[in-house]
Amino acid sequence: MENKYQLPKEFAEKWVAALRSGEYEQGEGMLYDDFYGTYCCLGVAAKICDAPIDKIAKYSLLEIGGWFDEYGVPEALIGNNDTFIDSLTAMNDGFGTAKKSFPEIADWIEQNVEFI
Repeated sequence: MENKYQLPKEFAEKWVAALRSGEYEQGEGMLYDDFYGTYCCLGVAAKICDAPIDKIAKYSLLEIGGWFDEYGVPEALIGNNDTFIDSLTAMNDGFGTAKKSFPEIADWIEQNVEFI
């Protein structure tokens, strides 16, 4: 079966490695929470694209407007109604068994995303 999502290989490999690195503490509801120093998986994506921390701090995905792509965040991660974004957000912010750790999200990305 062909993966229905695609990401640039260099970005995807860097993102998966960052999610597994232990360098980023997982949080929810915001790309980056500067009070707790935590990221959502999409905040990690923005950070590895060198988005300034003050640009991602305290923003939810719905609040980022048009600047997310300024830093080379792939098109597949830009947009609020895409099932890819919804899946990532549900895993990061979910409750109970729906909530996944960063390494589990990295595994899901490798299984469901074609690195092109």
